[in-house]
Amino acid sequence: MKKIVFFFILIPLFCGSAEANLILWESKNADKDVCRMAGRGASTFHNTFSEYVQGHKGLKEKFDSAFSFIEDNIAYLNNALAKEVTPEEDRLFLNRIIKLAKTKSYLKIDWEEPGGSSPTFILTLLVKNLSYSVNYLRSKKLINSNEIKLIQDYVDDARKKMLLTANGRYKSVSKYSKVAIDQKISAPASMIMWGAAINDQEIFDNYLNKLLKVLTILDKKKYFAKDIRHNNEAMHHLVQISEILRLNNYDLYNKKFKKGGTIHDQIVIHSKKVLKAGNKKLKTSGDKKAKAQSIMNTRGFGTHLAWIPFYFRNSQNKSPEVMSLHKKVTGQNLDPYYGGQIAIHSGCYYGKIIP
Repeated sequence: MKKIVFFFILIPLFCGSAEANLILWESKNADKDVCRMAGRGASTFHNTFSEYVQGHKGLKEKFDSAFSFIEDNIAYLNNALAKEVTPEEDRLFLNRIIKLAKTKSYLKIDWEEPGGSSPTFILTLLVKNLSYSVNYLRSKKLINSNEIKLIQDYVDDARKKMLLTANGRYKSVSKYSKVAIDQKISAPASMIMWGAAINDQEIFDNYLNKLLKVLTILDKKKYFAKDIRHNNEAMHHLVQISEILRLNNYDLYNKKFKKGGTIHDQIVIHSKKVLKAGNKKLKTSGDKKAKAQSIMNTRGFGTHLAWIPFYFRNSQNKSPEVMSLHKKVTGQNLDPYYGGQIAIHSGCYYGKIIP
């Protein structure tokens, strides 16, 4: 039997320029065994969605939360890459996304109490995940232009709230200086991904410019965050979007800044620091109330190194430091790479190219 490899081809359906040919991700490097192991079918979906977006809860995550929605979608896409879905399930997958957009779920913000995961940060992850999900549906020609427009309107509503901060439990304020660096990177990165997902060059370029402006922090500093754990939280989004940009002929890896050097330099230096820290439990300046945890993990919400598969997707990335980090973390963890903050199962999607 011949081995069949399928690609997600982005055909302009809505609001993209005729010349655009943007790429979000490909399936040829997926490890079907890992995808199957981490996958779930449409019958497992939780189709009750809260009005409110809240921060990540870990083991206490509610079934109707935004992050549960994201995890359901990730698990379904894993099944899709393992070729374990039916046309009926694909329709259920589309319908839940349409329901999300129509009901405007997760667009009211609940800050709960000081500290903890930011609900507006979760919105950036939701847009990332919707990007991958819509990309998949477009590749199978299961979604029409009116449906994409409906989801686009929802994404635009979410975008307006991505960088808000707390001013009371149900009150938000725009105070950019209070936004953590990982969220400042994740917000424009998620919109670049959305532009790629719907083949919209204008959105893609606009948010690339916004991302580059965020990265000018490296003109003034030698790092994104002084503490290793929060710097690693920035790496989740930075390495992911660097690889997506490379697929679209933009080399962010070699973009050079006055004090921080290139983005590739940042990845290498960070890898050295993580190797030196080893399994030490670390605090994060991104959430000063969070308990100290080791980041030497292949999976987790924020304390993980699941950005590594994105790095190795580029055959030109051959840092001995990143390779050493990969060998160390996989040598002590049996789980494949999967990071909640990445909003995709990197051990599934890029499993074949992981050294």
